[in-house]
Amino acid sequence: MNERQRILDLVKKGVISSEEALVLLENLELHDTEDQASADTADKQSTPDSEKEPSSEYSELKIKQETLAEQLKSIDHQIQAAKEQITVLDTMEDLEGLSDAKNEERTSLKQRVNDLTQTQAAVRKQLNDVTDDLKQYQADHHLEGDHAFEDFAGNWRENASGTLSDFTKRLTDAGSQVGSFVRDSVSNLMDNVDWKDINVKVPGLATAEFEHEFLYENNQAKVLDLSLANGTIKFEPSENDNIAVNAKVKLFGSMSEATPFEAFLARANIDVSNDRFVFQVPNKRVKADLIVYLPQRTYDHINVKMLNGNLKVTNFAGTDFYAKTANGQLDFEDSRLTYLEAENVNGDIQVEKGQITDTILTTVNGNVIVSGNVHTGQFTTVNGEVRGTTENLDLHKFAANSVNGNVKLALSPELALKAEVKTRFGQIKNRLADITLDDQADARGRKQASFERGDQTDPAVIDLSTTAGNILLKDTNQADE
Repeated sequence: MNERQRILDLVKKGVISSEEALVLLENLELHDTEDQASADTADKQSTPDSEKEPSSEYSELKIKQETLAEQLKSIDHQIQAAKEQITVLDTMEDLEGLSDAKNEERTSLKQRVNDLTQTQAAVRKQLNDVTDDLKQYQADHHLEGDHAFEDFAGNWRENASGTLSDFTKRLTDAGSQVGSFVRDSVSNLMDNVDWKDINVKVPGLATAEFEHEFLYENNQAKVLDLSLANGTIKFEPSENDNIAVNAKVKLFGSMSEATPFEAFLARANIDVSNDRFVFQVPNKRVKADLIVYLPQRTYDHINVKMLNGNLKVTNFAGTDFYAKTANGQLDFEDSRLTYLEAENVNGDIQVEKGQITDTILTTVNGNVIVSGNVHTGQFTTVNGEVRGTTENLDLHKFAANSVNGNVKLALSPELALKAEVKTRFGQIKNRLADITLDDQADARGRKQASFERGDQTDPAVIDLSTTAGNILLKDTNQADE
């Protein structure tokens, strides 16, 4: 390897800078000139220009091209990293809001992306200019460079001959005729293949998958904080005092970490102590399906926030439970909660069996379904139904509202109640037994009714309303219509 090539390799490896390389090349050129002055003089008189070695100008252009290309690649990586972090902060805002510090960080990152984008454009222009200069130099000095193959597309058809069967034979006889062989072979391939029958596979988004169990032995945490951008979360009872998380993870896109597990940890926030259990994955390029096994105890505070995915809670006991998703299902089965607040945008909210003291369930495009013992409940949807079934005699209040759907409620026939129901464009269908109708109106297209039943010392308050749907009431011992 000659000295000039060694210097170029050192630049590629990052051992020396491009400026240092230029100095070394100039010194090398000067040294060669002084040592071989007489020989150079003779060469200049006898050697044609076409046989000369590339000058330092050519070397400088090559170094500049490689340096600018590496710089452009580095800027691209920085922009992608900053954009990914902005996406994470946007997701955190959707999940739980941003602190002032995080908001300032996002603003700073956006400014950094703008600055890097401007720098990227300037470096790309420099690279294009240097590449053009390099091609011009190669053309002027008749050098075989990267441009030598660029005229391939316009010339190969004129030199085509033979058939596709010649391809394999030509490959073995390539030798020193590689350039012309490639030209002829590709030409033969193009001429003899019906390209309509060829399906070309285009690489898709890179993905990586793994499964891992996170185990926290004898953990006594009673505060749970989970957030997830994409995936599902299931709460299931544990057989011991260990908290375990079975995670099936899929990563989308290229990531710099050595292993998928390291890439996941770099994009997750996991903080576990005997007081608090935090498991957060706010990155949209990560999809995680989590099964969380929890010791059977009463938890003080539970906060679950998701963007795209389902939450299913089974046989769980807690004091305050807050759940939110934008696209998915929220299901609570056989759970005992003092307070439950669940919010959805596109999907249903369902409470089955169990016992809940106070609850607020809200969705936009989906149904709210309650079939358990509820003391006080407020249920709201825009495009969907509210369907309630409760047989407990200690019901205090049941308020339900839908804009474009029906409201259905089934109550114990022994429950004392005081009800007010109304609809704008639908019908009121009341099948409750032993009620006393206080008022019923049908004016200006609005239908509403007030009635009561049983002892009015402490009756359950029923407040049902809808705009475009019907209201249907019945006792639980009656069959559906």
